[in-house]
Amino acid sequence: MGVDGMALDPIVSRRLYQQVAERIRQRIQEGSISAGDRLPAEKDLALQLGVSRPVVREALIALEIAGLVEIRTGSGTYVRDRARLSIPVMDAGPGPFELLHARLLIEGEVAAEAAVRATDSDLAAIEGTVHDMERIMAAGAHAREADQAFHVLIANVAGNSVLADLVARLWHGMFSPMFHKLSDLTGHMANQERTLAEHKAIFAALSTHDPVGARAAMRRHLKTVETVLARSNLAELNAKPPAKTK
Repeated sequence: MGVDGMALDPIVSRRLYQQVAERIRQRIQEGSISAGDRLPAEKDLALQLGVSRPVVREALIALEIAGLVEIRTGSGTYVRDRARLSIPVMDAGPGPFELLHARLLIEGEVAAEAAVRATDSDLAAIEGTVHDMERIMAAGAHAREADQAFHVLIANVAGNSVLADLVARLWHGMFSPMFHKLSDLTGHMANQERTLAEHKAIFAALSTHDPVGARAAMRRHLKTVETVLARSNLAELNAKPPAKTK
């Protein structure tokens, strides 16, 4: 059941985070939350709405993108613009956690298959993306494109065009405003060293044609990303009491 005793719509055409964002928007519109008010903490909203905290986090980001709230680091999430409350929250595409779960299911097996099939030239190309990432990071830039190239190359090496297309499409979603905002808030974008180390571990398994090791290294890498994006520090920040006004 959802908030106020109402069941959330199970139809896939309305993503769960979008349904949750709509419920929050309706509550603000009904006047129970006013402009400038701080929303309840993530954990409290999750309990009220009967959903997980990651879904609430996605909903809050969707509301911020829509211009209805502002997520203030170290303070919480505040209602920003009541003038837009009549506008439904638009579907911003798959949520970051939905994308990551799909990648976790698919890319571990893709890496295992690639470990069996990889030729010397395949391995050289994959290793090249690792070197590209190191070079870009040394220059102080973000190596997101090299990160993407690493994963897409592995999918291509697996030798299945359907899986390769799926991985490429999943990565397209990783460039969405929602994923970028969540990554920025949780500090994922700023910790490329961890990503590089995990890429090296995946490549090491690929280079020794170890499918079990490649699968485990890829899944460990994606679980790390998921853990960072879901970690509790945002909820703790939102739970802090608001500053007193004079």
